[in-house]
Amino acid sequence: MIVGLVKRVIVILRNFAVMATLMFPINACAESNDTECAFEKTILENTIGPLEIGMTFDSMQVENNIKPTLLPYSDVDGYEFNPCGTDASIIVETDEAENIITLSTTSVVFKTSNGASVDMNLTKLRELYPNGTFSTGVEEGGWIAFKPNDLSGYFEFELDGVGRTCLRDISKCATDFYERKSIRYWVTN
Repeated sequence: MIVGLVKRVIVILRNFAVMATLMFPINACAESNDTECAFEKTILENTIGPLEIGMTFDSMQVENNIKPTLLPYSDVDGYEFNPCGTDASIIVETDEAENIITLSTTSVVFKTSNGASVDMNLTKLRELYPNGTFSTGVEEGGWIAFKPNDLSGYFEFELDGVGRTCLRDISKCATDFYERKSIRYWVTN
């Protein structure tokens, strides 16, 4: 009788343990929190990380945080894309058919195959891409850019303290361009 009662209690406890595990999957939650959501972090031809020029907005994955924003330097509507809900950010411009036509990032997590990323100075970028092109201009409020030779995109630099004369003719500029850090990487259609 006591043996039968002990067996019955063991069966009840075992069933309770199974039910508790199904109702409160503590281990499963801990495992899923420990698993990091992975995403592509490489800058390639026409891409920044997991996004590529020509992709449709609908093809962006659901687990990514996507929110409306204004595009840099304009009042045009765009989207901020945060892969896996991280702080890594890609700004996306789309056409009427919701195809991606422009990508940009200020996040240092995205790197070229040579290791170049936003926040590097021109000296370092030229070291990584000796055949890259450095340029300045006054159009659209002015710009300073460096284009790696094997990519369609370019690194943009801050304009603080740079006069229009310098942007028109780089030979009239101080050499502080070489120590300026890039602030954004752009890929356009």
